[in-house]
Amino acid sequence: MIRWPKVQTPSNVADITCEPVKAVIRRVRTEGKKLGRPKAWVHPAKIMALRAEGRSLRDIARELGVSAATVRRNLEPSLALARCV
Repeated sequence: MIRWPKVQTPSNVADITCEPVKAVIRRVRTEGKKLGRPKAWVHPAKIMALRAEGRSLRDIARELGVSAATVRRNLEPSLALARCV
């Protein structure tokens, strides 16, 4: 009987490559390092000042060099504070 060597199937390849990567990620997290892309943040006072001038979220975003979603995300907490006062 002929014994053929075991061929690495995609599931075996995934096991071989994932475990070392997961180990490195665990080690880096235990060292306290942040992983991933940092969030863009702009001071809400700048946004509110431009908004008070009647500027749109897109215009504000373009001027500050961030996305409209970032402007909205940073504007919402300040709006929540304004509603509470």
